[in-house]
Amino acid sequence: MRFRLLNRAAAFLPRPPLHLIDSALVDDVFKREGRRHHELINGLLQHTSVASDSLPEHEQSLPGDREFLESGYYKTMLKRYMFAGAFFCRKKRVLDSCCGLGWGAFLLAQYAHSVEAFDSEAQALEFCSRTWAAPNIAWLQADALHFVTSGRREQFDVACAMETIEHFGRDDGERYLAGLTAMVKKNGIIIGTSSFPADRTRADALCARNPYHAYIYTDYEISTLLDTYCSQHVLIDNWMFIARK
Repeated sequence: MRFRLLNRAAAFLPRPPLHLIDSALVDDVFKREGRRHHELINGLLQHTSVASDSLPEHEQSLPGDREFLESGYYKTMLKRYMFAGAFFCRKKRVLDSCCGLGWGAFLLAQYAHSVEAFDSEAQALEFCSRTWAAPNIAWLQADALHFVTSGRREQFDVACAMETIEHFGRDDGERYLAGLTAMVKKNGIIIGTSSFPADRTRADALCARNPYHAYIYTDYEISTLLDTYCSQHVLIDNWMFIARK
């Protein structure tokens, strides 16, 4: 069945003006895709961290984990990737950076021509290749900063950085974002999520609550970085950024 995008979303194709994308549109696309991929999502949610004894002991989770199902946060987890996939990744060559346990790359693969998904954790990648069967995903083990600065320039249409930039120090975070931008083609898209508080006090307090987070960018700081490396961007609800190279 041919996918017919929501009327509201269709107004943005093929190159949507980023400043018009807002949280309502993200929610609309997610709801539409949730209905469309109902069985796939139910299958994905059957996987839990508790059910596997071979996962790395880092900040890596599955949407099917009990705490996310009970709180409803699993919807936010899925929303990041399903919006990115449906709105920007259809038939595109996609990079999923710091892919963790791979469920996000698996969702992107439902739309993309191909997905390269990399992470530094061998255990996580073994779980990914065993759990998420999709012929158009390549699972790669690599250090993030080395991978994005390895000289592979303008090879992807879309690069995803979901819940990743906060794991780098401030300078390395800039190197990471600059490297991702270099890896996408001209007019390519970079999509990322994190928390981007309005001021440094809130950002530092938020960072201190999580031992795996190295630096939380404020909304001003991330916007300044995106202005440096990209031609345009939008920051949605201090949570998701979408930038065009």
